Amino acid sequence: MIGSTTYDIDHIFGFFVLKDADPDTLGATGVSFSSSTGSWGFGTNNASAGSEAGWQTTGSDGVFHNGSQAFTFATLNSGNVDQLGFHVSLKDGEFLPNGSPTGFIAANPVVPEPASMTALGLGLVAVIRRRRNK
Repeated sequence: MIGSTTYDIDHIFGFFVLKDADPDTLGATGVSFSSSTGSWGFGTNNASAGSEAGWQTTGSDGVFHNGSQAFTFATLNSGNVDQLGFHVSLKDGEFLPNGSPTGFIAANPVVPEPASMTALGLGLVAVIRRRRNK
């Protein structure tokens, strides 16, 4: 949904992680591959405004309804990921406000900060210790 308009997505032909600032901090590497969903090329782009890394196939290939595709980074500094993004192709006859039948959708991932994970771990240790002492 963009504004009050809902768009019908035909398929996804790209997947990326994004960093809004501080280029070169994703530390992302990956490998291009081919699968039943297409030939996926891995690439990175580091600019002064941030960086991105991920896979893209041709606009006619990709992940269609009820399909799936796994993407695995060889290395990734996940603590520096600000957004996940997808290149999408809309169903025939649908266009974004800019007149394009393809677009980019970004979503903010929920990645716990290290302090939250530490607190959760310490809480779990306390619960286990308390149960053992009873």
